[in-house]
Formats: sequence, structure tokens, C-alpha cells
Amino acid sequence: MWPTQVSSSSPAARRWSDRGLRSRLLVIFGIVALLVGASIATWLSIRGGQPSSPPLYGAARPGPAALWTWDGAAYTTAYSGSYTEPNTTLTYQVLYSPSNGLPDLSRGNTTGWYYCKDNSQATPGVLSAVAANTTTSLTLNWDVSDTTRFPEANYLIRVEAYRANSATSPATPYKLHYSYHEFRAYISR
Repeated sequence: MWPTQVSSSSPAARRWSDRGLRSRLLVIFGIVALLVGASIATWLSIRGGQPSSPPLYGAARPGPAALWTWDGAAYTTAYSGSYTEPNTTLTYQVLYSPSNGLPDLSRGNTTGWYYCKDNSQATPGVLSAVAANTTTSLTLNWDVSDTTRFPEANYLIRVEAYRANSATSPATPYKLHYSYHEFRAYISR
């Protein structure tokens, strides 16, 4: 089979500059119309699913649960539309992993995680029963001066936040209502 030659002199291969002014304007108008139509459709579809008033983030009085959903529908039917909950205290625990979150068998740690406060073994997603490993403060001083325990390397840091159970006891956080954030830090010596 012989390759087919493609020549620019073919009528089907006319370049943009060879097109007439009317043809070029028609193509440009068509592309602009498509872009405007797609933009309007996207804006309407996104805006249509949002509540009419913005959520009350950081307000002195929390808003009803319906304002916290993306579509404006009630979060649950178990509470009335005027239900609010007072602001609650968050309890934090900060963990680190020298093994990228994998088991650290060289140190006998099957979870690979340690508490930053006392370097004892930790399990991610489980609130420490030792109050010394938790804090309500937004800052934590992590002592990494021991060069044997903390050599120059990457460490995975995990900050977990647990919501207090204000219904029964503010000092007892919910076990399942928590959030976390992980980031990588490098200790340079």
C-alpha cells in the first residue's frame, strides 16, 4: 500500500487565510455563541442548587441545618427547621509518623504513628484516653531535639480534631465525629 500524499492545493485543505471574510466572521460568531451558552448553562446549574441566603459561617448564632446543605434541603427530618446547636469545643491530638503512616516494625510500632506530646504509640482515628496527649489549644510545641529519635528525614504529621459531646459532657468528645489533616514535614539538622 502506497502512502497517500496530502497537498495543500486540495480544495478541502484550504487554510484559514484563504477563507472569505464572511466565512471567518461566521465561524468566530459560532464559537463565541457556544462559549456564552455553555457559560450561562453552567452558571444556572450551579446557582440553581444553592440556597437563597448564604450559610452563616462564623455568625454569633448558628443558622438552621438547611443552610448547611448544598441544595438548601433539610439536613435531616429528625429536627425542626429552627433547630440550632451552640458552638462546641474541639479537642485536638497531633500525631507523627516517621514511616509514612506504615507500620514501624523496627521500633515495634504496628500502626506507624506516635503522639507528638509523649512519643507513645498512637492509632489514627482513635482519641487518646490519656488527656496529656490531647489539647484544646490551636498551638503545640513539638520537641524534636533528640537527634536519635528524630534524625534528619521526612515525617508525616496528622492533626485530628474531635467535636465535644455537649449534650452529655463537654469533656467527652464524640468518638466518630472527627476530622483530620495530614501533611509532610522535613526535619533538617
